[in-house]
Amino acid sequence: MTYKMDPKNARKHTPRNKEAVRKSLEQFKAGRSILVDNEDVAIAGNTVLEQAEELGMEMQEVESDGTKLIVVVRDDLKPGDPERDGLAIADNRTAELAQWDFDRLGAQIESLMESDLSLSCTGFSPAEAAILLSDDEFGGDDEKPERGTGGKEKNYLVTIVAETQERAEAWLTEHGLDDYSFKGSSHTMAVRME
Repeated sequence: MTYKMDPKNARKHTPRNKEAVRKSLEQFKAGRSILVDNEDVAIAGNTVLEQAEELGMEMQEVESDGTKLIVVVRDDLKPGDPERDGLAIADNRTAELAQWDFDRLGAQIESLMESDLSLSCTGFSPAEAAILLSDDEFGGDDEKPERGTGGKEKNYLVTIVAETQERAEAWLTEHGLDDYSFKGSSHTMAVRME
């Protein structure tokens, strides 16, 4: 079976990320499955698929309609094994090493918001989606520096976890970050800092 990478994948995989996935597969073997659609295009696990193919790993397909969770049992690993712990760390760390392609992510979130699906199923809050979809929130297209031009203005989506907005503001002020704005509910706030 030949599987294809997702051309709309909203994750960017740096050489360091790809190398970490490859080394994890070499050292610990496969720890979880990847997900493909009914046309064999990867939905989740694009880099794992790419690196597994490069390593020549055998693939085993399990068909599912999504109503049952597929559980992968690694009968060669038990609690306390260094290999088990290493695999758990690598599984989480390799995901952190990837980055978002915000143009693709924004387009996908916009499409999702136009459908009947709830944004909450993605892990993104409405405030975060608003920032991803709003050029004005980042100062407008005219004010954005071109990539690679050395422009001083950079915009980041920052999530601050605090009990209240006042505590978040106090932390920002304490750290000399006094040019910011909040967008969102009292439970989820997206912060714009300049």
